[in-house]
Amino acid sequence: MVDFDALLFRPIQSTFGTPVSYLSPDGMVSLPALRGVMLRAAIPLDGDAENTGGITQSRDVLRFRSSIFPPGVEPEQGALVVVNGERSIITDVMSDPRGYYDCPLAIAAG
Repeated sequence: MVDFDALLFRPIQSTFGTPVSYLSPDGMVSLPALRGVMLRAAIPLDGDAENTGGITQSRDVLRFRSSIFPPGVEPEQGALVVVNGERSIITDVMSDPRGYYDCPLAIAAG
């Protein structure tokens, strides 16, 4: 079986990844040295795209490899992340079968 994480995902993340600090919503998990890739993605304004007539908004999405998190830890909605000195909140967490978490971001207040 091909280990895509070792052969593809890890080299991509280390080459194109951005340093990220992560703090869980309850403050119990602090991961100051993660790497993620910032993407710009079209997100439906409503969970059901048909309710909005297909209208979307462009949002920053932070992509993580699932294997960079310690065992038993996953990114959480409401977590604080710092990317390039900018504080943001994870508004949703979407996992995919290839081993990534896509986390749309909103600017953190205060």
